[in-house]
Amino acid sequence: MVGVPVFLDCDPGHDDALAMLLAIASPEVEIAGISTVAGTAGVEATTRHALQVVELAGRPDIPVASGCGRPLVRDPVPVGELATAGMLTDLGLPEPRHGAVEPHAVELLARSVREHRDRLTVVCTAPLTNIALFLRMHPRLADRVHRLVLMGGSATLGNVTPSAEFNIWSDPEAAKIVLGSGLDITMAGLDVTFRAQILPDEAESLRTAGRCGEFVADILATVAARHSHYSNRPGTPLHDAVAVAEVLWPDLVEKVKCNVAVETGSALTFGRTVVDRWGVTTLERNVAYSANVDRDRFVERFVERVRRLP
Repeated sequence: MVGVPVFLDCDPGHDDALAMLLAIASPEVEIAGISTVAGTAGVEATTRHALQVVELAGRPDIPVASGCGRPLVRDPVPVGELATAGMLTDLGLPEPRHGAVEPHAVELLARSVREHRDRLTVVCTAPLTNIALFLRMHPRLADRVHRLVLMGGSATLGNVTPSAEFNIWSDPEAAKIVLGSGLDITMAGLDVTFRAQILPDEAESLRTAGRCGEFVADILATVAARHSHYSNRPGTPLHDAVAVAEVLWPDLVEKVKCNVAVETGSALTFGRTVVDRWGVTTLERNVAYSANVDRDRFVERFVERVRRLP
């Protein structure tokens, strides 16, 4: 059986690498392409890391295209301690045998939408710059996208400011374009992804599961301390992998249809996603917002899929 065609838009980063590996290991989906964007690092670095991850997983045939190197409107900003892309370099990923494909990421996405008309699901685990530019450059293709599943935003607290999540905050103008596009959008924000924590013993069990399993165990051990000040739980959140899991196993994620808007004017709440979960406004319910995840089943399936990789 041929899997559901998906297109991954990412900025690897450890979280994106885990999401990529989960998608590659899952027969429910067929990866049509991967695009990269500046986010956790510059686009040159995120592109290289994406190429290294597909090489590690034995799938260098998956086309990887480099995308936008800066936000749509504002100047790039330092990402500070959330810039986890550097740890991928430290973990010794293999040298890629192939480079990025020639089309810009936006054009690779457009080509994939045409090839998989009305069937392509776009999974975005990065700032939404590439997606917004695609919508501006190819408006007639928007209604051919089956759906968009993204990791980003929060209905409560942020992780880069007190009120904003990193992916949305990095390019809020792009996020505003995407959320107002009329696409069928599912959002996995920090409220749900912090619930999707893999415990130390579960992560360590992957160390004997081949080169990919050892790589995942190394990532999770390295990043665990970075999350200690966000939560008193012992586990490590699998943030971006939740977006992939929503495509693979939608029954694991509880969703609420509501309006989500992005703040771009306030100095205090710049980049915040305003989630009208309780329907206190009459605004269009433009997003299926993820409210909860079955952690145990999700982690069990994540571990099982990583074990399938070489």
